[in-house]
Order: sequence, then structure tokens, then C-alpha cells
Amino acid sequence: MEGKRIDGAVGTNCRGKQRLKQTEAAKGETMKKPASKSGPNPSQLIAKQIAELGDWRGAIYARLRKLIIEAALDMTEEWKWGTAV
Repeated sequence: MEGKRIDGAVGTNCRGKQRLKQTEAAKGETMKKPASKSGPNPSQLIAKQIAELGDWRGAIYARLRKLIIEAALDMTEEWKWGTAV
């Protein structure tokens, strides 16, 4: 059974009955980006983390990172939870 989108997302529960999930966008609210923090950007943090390894893992990670960046030019490096993601 297909549901119509009415002021939110419609889905079905395990019994096949329709249920309506209110999302932030459906409520007319928008998500706010956190205030930007001063300090190193994610790319700098990732480079530092790789450099701190200092052994064969650092060399391999640096090489893989370079290949990935060359292959996916529109990729964005992120830093969350104290590590690269």
C-alpha cells in the first residue's frame, strides 16, 4: 500500500498500516549548521593524524589518501568525533 506525502514522510509499520513521521523539514524548520570553530580544518587534522603514525601505516595512509583525492576531486574530507570520517 502506497501512502501519499502529507506534511511529512509517510511509511508503513510492521503490520502494513500507514504511519506519518514528522520531519524537521515537514514542520517548516530548517537545520542549522554549527558555528564554525577556529583552528585547523579537517584536511590539516587528517594530515597531522597520518604524520603522527610515523611507521608503515602512515606511509600507506598518505599514499591512499593522495590517490583518493586525485580520483574524487569533488570529495570533502570531514572530521567528526575526534577522527577522520
